[in-house]
Amino acid sequence: MNIGPYTIDEGRDQPVAFIMMGAPGSGKSSWIRGNTPGFAKWIDADEINFREFGASPEKYLGTLASASKVAFTRYYKYLKMGKSPILDGTGAHVGKMKEVFDAGKAAGYKMYLVYVDVPVDTAIERNQERADAGGRKVHPKAIRSVWEKIQASFKEAKRLDWDKVYHVKQKKLK
Repeated sequence: MNIGPYTIDEGRDQPVAFIMMGAPGSGKSSWIRGNTPGFAKWIDADEINFREFGASPEKYLGTLASASKVAFTRYYKYLKMGKSPILDGTGAHVGKMKEVFDAGKAAGYKMYLVYVDVPVDTAIERNQERADAGGRKVHPKAIRSVWEKIQASFKEAKRLDWDKVYHVKQKKLK
């Protein structure tokens, strides 16, 4: 599987766990759709937050912790089943990322970190474009708050012993 200049051909012989990082509106979902194996199990904390917890743009951060717990539960379930999970979240909390990393490594998974990095204003613009097209919307203040946390979190997270780290820097998806 080609990922820009990268190739992922693992996953069937040894399971792979993809841990995503990036602000809402950064392009994580677009990256996943174009670059991960079709057999991987996609777990999207934002979708859980909006679909299962009824989050509104104003209440996004208030319900995100509960949605994240559901996402982590599903991640651990897929690890036990030997499935290749894609944990699609912001990655703003490095302590939790270390927990999911350690669990994946202990279960014998190849661990891939993918940070989709865009300027905060680009994330806010994309978020609005998604909402205008009928999709979910996260309040711009919440995007700024999460984006700021991610800047420090990525520096810490990439120090873990990942099998691969993809730092995908983008200005605008076409």
